[in-house]
Amino acid sequence: ARLESEGHAVAYLGADVSTLALQRAIADHEPRATLVSASLSSSLVFVRRHVETATASGVPVVVGGAAFDPAGLRARRIGATAQALDPAEVGSVLDALPRRVPAVTPLRTDAAREAFALLAAIGAHTDVVTRRVARGGGAGTAAVLDQVPHVLGALAAALLTDDASIIGETRAWLDAVGDARVSPMMLASSVR
Repeated sequence: ARLESEGHAVAYLGADVSTLALQRAIADHEPRATLVSASLSSSLVFVRRHVETATASGVPVVVGGAAFDPAGLRARRIGATAQALDPAEVGSVLDALPRRVPAVTPLRTDAAREAFALLAAIGAHTDVVTRRVARGGGAGTAAVLDQVPHVLGALAAALLTDDASIIGETRAWLDAVGDARVSPMMLASSVR
């Protein structure tokens, strides 16, 4: 709404946009820029794929959201053209963008290959945790079971961006999730 009020035409594609949907939207709308927001660091590998898709057509990419650090390290490492730290900044960032950008260079490091392989195997890793819970992994394990894809995605993002601070952030977040979900269960069982 803010960008529209500033006179920009906006085509909102929604959450979890596929590469194909983004390619079609770029072909249909010929945008000035692609804006990608990510709240969770586990999304950074997918954001990288959007950066590759958009820049392959010469379209600049502006990223923002809680998944990115204020210094812009993660945005630079995934190849984004620019980063907006908050919604109020997006308009001025758009005005400063180049009209066309070159395609980002494919990530061919061992860490990038490992990140993509890790994401491809998330289902198998989740199955291991599910089996552990079934064997009596405890309330804490059960409480965080549905967070396994996020944790593995965050690990992949740390590999992709070479930013180990993602691991610490994810651990703190996971501790908070575990505490919030386990504490009421433990209190209920101790009252009986």
